[in-house]
Amino acid sequence: MLVLAGDVGGTKTLLSICRLEADGPRCLHQARLPSGDYPHLRELVLDFLTRPQVKAQLAGEDPAGACFAVAGPTADDGGRRLTNLPWHLHPERLAADLPVGRVALLNDFEATALGVTALPPAQLLTLQAANAQAGAPRLVVGAGTGLGQAILVGEPGQDEVLPSEGGHIDFAPLGEAQIALWRELLAEHGRVSVERVVSGAGLVRIAQFLAAREAAGAELAQALDGEDAAPVITRLALADSDAVAVGAVRLFLNAYGAFVGNAALQCLPFGGIYIAGGVAGHLRERMHSDDFLQPMHDKGRMGRLIARMPVHLVLDPDVGLRGAERAAMRLAQAAPAH
Repeated sequence: MLVLAGDVGGTKTLLSICRLEADGPRCLHQARLPSGDYPHLRELVLDFLTRPQVKAQLAGEDPAGACFAVAGPTADDGGRRLTNLPWHLHPERLAADLPVGRVALLNDFEATALGVTALPPAQLLTLQAANAQAGAPRLVVGAGTGLGQAILVGEPGQDEVLPSEGGHIDFAPLGEAQIALWRELLAEHGRVSVERVVSGAGLVRIAQFLAAREAAGAELAQALDGEDAAPVITRLALADSDAVAVGAVRLFLNAYGAFVGNAALQCLPFGGIYIAGGVAGHLRERMHSDDFLQPMHDKGRMGRLIARMPVHLVLDPDVGLRGAERAAMRLAQAAPAH
């Protein structure tokens, strides 16, 4: 049995064809397509399905199910709208337009959480070693374009995702620098969520805040006037070649660690904490540092609980697609479409 999976974003879409095997889906072919080059997801998927490499894998067989992880909110009609593209996706309409048995849509971070359940040890970097408790909740968080959070419950193989909008809780500043940053953001937005600070855009905003107080180097100053300064900030900070970039990454990691510790106290994930998202992946050299770990533990009497939770950094950049593959597998194995 074949399934189709996709991780759909405003910039790019990852698609894969998988075959169901005893230990889960096995990817036969995967491709990355520029989302903006297509008027709608259906045209993008049809282009993928008609490519020679994909047709060879299909060998005339239509996928029994398809699942697409979508970076966008649920619409009133049960579909999903992409945040950064004028695409309105609806599962029943996609099923009618595509040569697949059934179609499901899920939030992109729900897919990330499901993908975590399928990761081999080589795709995890342990930041804090501890014994995972069987059957205990697992927490998945990830800073990228936004800040995602989800909770995994259930036994392995029967994992269920409890979705969350935890990235939009109020930002609780720690220390004078964060308080000053919070005041600026409050004046700009009227409310400050954690995502305003702990995200790719948040890292840039932190650097802008610091650059107004201490002169940044020429390269960083130029980047801050552009559209995508986060990679430059990260590179300069890791090379220790710009004091503002170093300070921005330190403040970012402080806020990130504090958020992870707070989220852990809310669900007690003794099954493990998993840090996903592109920002942490780019900063993997610093995720072991006290800049991240100390604020995570600094919870007063409750810090001893955090110390008992395994903490891992997710290394697989395609973890969302892996989760969509698992969701497509479950869909195909469920009752057939009517």
